[in-house]
Amino acid sequence: MTRVLVAMCVAVASALVAGGPVAAQPSPATPLALAEELRLLGRFDACAVEALRHAYQTPADGPAAFALAARCLSRAGRAAAARRLLEDPRARDAQGHLPAASLAQLCLAAVAQAPTPLPTACTAQDAAAAEDPETAAALALASYAPVLHAAWGSDWSAVEARVAALPRPLHATVDAWAREDLQRAARARELPYHRAWLAGTLSAIVPGLGRVYVGRWQDGLMTLPLVGVPAYFAWSGFDRNGTSSVRGWLTGTLAGVLYLGNVYGSAVGAGVENDRVQAEFREEVRRALAERLDR
Repeated sequence: MTRVLVAMCVAVASALVAGGPVAAQPSPATPLALAEELRLLGRFDACAVEALRHAYQTPADGPAAFALAARCLSRAGRAAAARRLLEDPRARDAQGHLPAASLAQLCLAAVAQAPTPLPTACTAQDAAAAEDPETAAALALASYAPVLHAAWGSDWSAVEARVAALPRPLHATVDAWAREDLQRAARARELPYHRAWLAGTLSAIVPGLGRVYVGRWQDGLMTLPLVGVPAYFAWSGFDRNGTSSVRGWLTGTLAGVLYLGNVYGSAVGAGVENDRVQAEFREEVRRALAERLDR
């Protein structure tokens, strides 16, 4: 046992000697570098604070610092604050221009604020006129913001019209997005829509049939015996004792209430089902768009 402990101690000592002291990690040289590290760590609010600290300390780096701060605020879900930063004059260069990357970020942040209108600069960008690939990609994203804005608001006719109006040729990223959004526009037209009057009419003819029409099979199958059983007892009571049948009046009243409730519930259920389908589709679209905006 002693030899085992001695061997373990020797092994640990050898490892420490071989590894040497742990080198201290150098701290970031500027608040902007620290902000970038915080962004990579997912600490977006702290990233924005450090980026703005650098902007105030080094005004010459204002555009880059404001862009990073806005990016972190967007990632933190604070699109309105990100947009305000990018609309600040200090986010512009010496010539008063907003860098292409910042413009794209401004447009994407504005999309998340729909139905608030987009900045006018987001609707008049031609990526083909850019001198380098990075600028072309940024301008392409800015030019696509009106399409995203319409999709965020579920205005699929506007999506199709704005995709058709995009300047050609399309950037690769924008082209992929356009194909996806045109497919979603086609799906939006094909979503099932149930008419309330038809659901109510079907349930008036056969109790529960309107529920089956809107896709609520179990409810429909339960409704038929729920209305039919008291209706049968009412008929049976009146058949035996005529209009003086207490059982007939009681079960008949119950059957009538259930029957009217079945007709009304089927009509209302059609609207509820339509809202559910639309809400699920909107949520799917919002998740897809949020991934695009999270850049």
